Amino acid sequence: MTTNVVVARPDMLVRDVAKLLLKHAISAVPVMDDAGKLLGVVSEGDLISRGGVVSRRRESAMLYER
Repeated sequence: MTTNVVVARPDMLVRDVAKLLLKHAISAVPVMDDAGKLLGVVSEGDLISRGGVVSRRRESAMLYER
């Protein structure tokens, strides 16, 4: 377990969350608000759609689905 937790913000674009996962070689990231409240988790699987493309309409919604 690590003490330096990588987190995503609820206003991040999906592509930026994907870059965060790649940069830190992790498969999921918690989404936290300004108060440090856990809002959800975004994983690699959440970023991969059947056709390999995430629609812009779903980009921000995906951060709140979990």
